[in-house]
Amino acid sequence: MYRDFPKALNIYNLFRNCWLANFWIDNGIWVIPKPGYCDYDSFDWSFDVHETGGVVAASSVGVMFNKDDRRYFIDGYKEMIDRIQPDTVLMYGEVPKECEGDNVIHIESHQEKLHEGRKRNE
Repeated sequence: MYRDFPKALNIYNLFRNCWLANFWIDNGIWVIPKPGYCDYDSFDWSFDVHETGGVVAASSVGVMFNKDDRRYFIDGYKEMIDRIQPDTVLMYGEVPKECEGDNVIHIESHQEKLHEGRKRNE
């Protein structure tokens, strides 16, 4: 979902995401949901499709360099925490200080691994 997409297209993309996850679950594949949102208006309809608790995934990749993107990501992340109350969050990419917590597990992104490798080779 993207802030510059029409609302109908974002809702359709959420539907496709949920449909595919349910298809995989019905066929015995374990799915970790990644709640999506695109703007403040999307919070109501994008978080309502997720059960409370459990494990969720989040990704900060691609949203940390632009001030507006970062703000939307962090505000949406906090809203997700309040509404879904996940037991565990698998955070792919940098964990912003506003998103740190005992239930957050950092998973290094490909970019972070490359940056780490360059540092070791210097």
